[in-house]
Order: sequence, then C-alpha cells, then structure tokens
Amino acid sequence: MQITKDDNNLIITVPLKQDITDPWSDEIHGQMDNIIGVITGDDTTFNYLIDRSYKDKGPDISTPFLYYDGEEKDFIKLCKKLDIQIERTPMCSKCGKALWGTFTIDDKGKPCCENCEEN
Repeated sequence: MQITKDDNNLIITVPLKQDITDPWSDEIHGQMDNIIGVITGDDTTFNYLIDRSYKDKGPDISTPFLYYDGEEKDFIKLCKKLDIQIERTPMCSKCGKALWGTFTIDDKGKPCCENCEEN
C-alpha cells in the first residue's frame, strides 16, 4: 500500500493483484486477487486476501483496511466496476453477530454461532 497526498486529497494506492509465493523457496507460482469487497451486516469494507495455497487452502480474508461510506447497492456496483469479488459474511440468525470461521446450522436450517447454539 502506498499513501500520498495531492493538494487536498489523500491518495491510497493498493495493488489489485499479489504474487502467489511458495514460503519455503520464495518461488512465485502466479498471481491472485489482493482485495475483496466484504458485506457484513450493514458494513461494507475492502479487505485483503491472504494466500493460503501453500496449505492447499483457499485464501483467508483479513480485517478491513477501508470502510466504504455509502449504500450497499453502490458498493456492489463499485466492486463490479473495479472487478473486485464480493463476499457476504453470514450472520448468526439468533444474535445477529458476524460468523467468521466455523459455525453451525440450527434446527431450522439457519446459521448459528457457537454461543447461541450452547444456549
């Protein structure tokens, strides 16, 4: 990420792609997306993707590096225009918290966090 300013504007430059690198040999095996748009409840954010291919897994999503201050529909349009993939984080059907990582499905077939499942 590069941060500069131009007169009255802060300019943040983030690469759209990143190298897929073997962590043991530093050999580059191609490229992958670097940024993903994430919708979590009412929040719309840009997050980094973290390469996990060396573990034979898909990428992980980082914490947000930029919150989008606008309507969800406009965020979706912007991501499509920028060719950035969007992921919608599932929400617990009981408490409404975001479900990052593992979660269960309740007896009605809806996503549920571990805390709500135990109660």
